[in-house]
Amino acid sequence: GTYKVIAGRGFEWGIDSARLTIRKGSQEKLRLRIRREVPTEGLVSCDTHVHTLTYSGHGDATIEERIITTAGEGIELPIATDHNVHIDYRPVLRRLKMEQYFTPVIGNEVTTSVGHFNIFPIATDAPLPNHRLTTWPEIIASIRQTPRVQAIILNHGRDLHSNVRPLGPANHLAVTGQNLNGWGFGPNAMELINSGATQTDIMQLVHDWFGLLNHGETVMAIGASDSHAVGVTVGGGRTYVRSRTDRPDKININESCENINAGHSSISLGLFCDVSLASSHAKSAMGEVTRATANGLDIVVRAASASWAQP
Repeated sequence: GTYKVIAGRGFEWGIDSARLTIRKGSQEKLRLRIRREVPTEGLVSCDTHVHTLTYSGHGDATIEERIITTAGEGIELPIATDHNVHIDYRPVLRRLKMEQYFTPVIGNEVTTSVGHFNIFPIATDAPLPNHRLTTWPEIIASIRQTPRVQAIILNHGRDLHSNVRPLGPANHLAVTGQNLNGWGFGPNAMELINSGATQTDIMQLVHDWFGLLNHGETVMAIGASDSHAVGVTVGGGRTYVRSRTDRPDKININESCENINAGHSSISLGLFCDVSLASSHAKSAMGEVTRATANGLDIVVRAASASWAQP
């Protein structure tokens, strides 16, 4: 038959396409060319919520397919977050000879009856947190005992799992950011974008986030894909994180985690956005706090997309 073949590499790259007719028993070669269209120097593309069939037991992406799709979508800092296990991609990455494409991070989706929490980075031989605990303070304390962990993310806070919706009205007063169980919050970040679990009101989690900030919580914003399948795009939601290197295989994991926790990041569901101050004398990185002058502040916002997108 006749097919349309499309090649791409995530939000930062253009696409190329061609029609291809194949007859039974024939072999055809097709060369497609793409180029980077969105510059992201000084930031690396991170997906903090990535699964495999191999270790999560559902979806359809084997660990080999996950590594290929991660490289194919231009994710430079993927966090392995299979359920209640610590997984290291590096042995398979070496076997596939794909080490140049990204820096893998050992993580875990701590999957409990009262919420799901992505944690990273994790030492290779670290013990598992206790996912059978039933209150957030106990769970967070168990997570913080896991060696090397810096980031603790509340995942898909409005989703229903085990008959519990963590940021739903039975547990959380969204307007004031108050936990109705008396637990406080605990995680230092939350998913505002989960491209695998998008709310009907796409701004709902943003409103929840502002409620938490107004309550005095220090919570950073995360974009992630929660991809379990080859056909559910890894990196569909992603987080761009400040980095001193643009080499995808040489990313400093500790630096990246520090920047996530400091808010030196930008979240995306297809567009790349950056914010800076026009003054060359002020700190301009996202996440910094500055003081307004008598004349106010000039803020520069850049929203960029590849040519195939229609923002």
